Amino acid sequence: MKRLIFNLNRTFLYKILKDGLYPETIHIFHHYFKDGNNYLKEFIRFVQHKGYTIRGYDYEQKPGEKVVYLSFDDNYESWYKMAQTLKEEGATCTFFINFAPNLMNDSLVSAYYNSLGLPNGRPIGLDQISDLIHEGFDFGNHGLSHVPFNNLQLSHVKTDLDLNRNFFKQQFGAKLTNVAFPYGSMRYFKKEWIDEISKEFGTIYAGHPLFQVKKNDNIVFRSPLYVSESFEFNLKIHRVTFINPNLTFGKSLIG
Repeated sequence: MKRLIFNLNRTFLYKILKDGLYPETIHIFHHYFKDGNNYLKEFIRFVQHKGYTIRGYDYEQKPGEKVVYLSFDDNYESWYKMAQTLKEEGATCTFFINFAPNLMNDSLVSAYYNSLGLPNGRPIGLDQISDLIHEGFDFGNHGLSHVPFNNLQLSHVKTDLDLNRNFFKQQFGAKLTNVAFPYGSMRYFKKEWIDEISKEFGTIYAGHPLFQVKKNDNIVFRSPLYVSESFEFNLKIHRVTFINPNLTFGKSLIG
C-alpha cells in the first residue's frame, strides 16, 4: 500500500512538472558526492545552459535574473576539492559549517563521522577554509556540535550557534551571517523560536517546509539535489509547494 501511494504521488508530481516553467530562484542543498563530483558538474552545466547563475547566499539576485542558490551542510574535507570544481565551472556556494570536528582528537573525529555514516570522513582544514573565503565562497552557521535542536532549550541553541560563530570570527575575522539547522529539517527546530533566532543569527535556511502556512522572510526553504533524478526534475520540483517531506523521489544528498 505504501508503494502504491508513493507511485501515485510521484505520478501526480511528474504531471505537474512535465510542462511547467522553471522558477527564477532555486535553493538546493546537499553535503557530499561519491562520484567525483560528476553529477554536480553536469548539473551546473545544465542549469547554466538554461540561463541560471549558481551562487551562494551572499549573492544579491538582480531583477529578472535566474539564480540557483547552492549550499552544503556539515564539515567535510571533500568540500575543498568540490569548491575547486565549482570555481572551474564559474559557480560558488554557501558552506554551512559546524566546527566541532576541528576541535576533536582523532578518535572523536572518527566516532563523529561514523555517526553520520561516513567512517572515513575528515573535517576541512582551517587553512583550506581561509583559501575558500579569499576565493569568494560564503560560509554560514550550522551550530558547533551538530545536535538536533529539538532536544535543547532555546538558550542552549543560542549558545551552540554563538560558539560556532565566535570560533569563525576568531579564526578568520569574519562573521557567519545565516543559519542552517543540523540535520536539515524543520522537524528539528521549534517554530516559535524562528523570529528570535533569525533576529540574532540571520536568515534561517531549512530543509523541508513542514509548516509553511504563510510567507516568512526569516526562513528560506531548501530542497535536496536528487542525484538519481534528471537535472530538469531538480529544477522544476521547486515550483511545487507543500511537498510531503516524507516522500522520497530518489537518492538525495542531505546534510
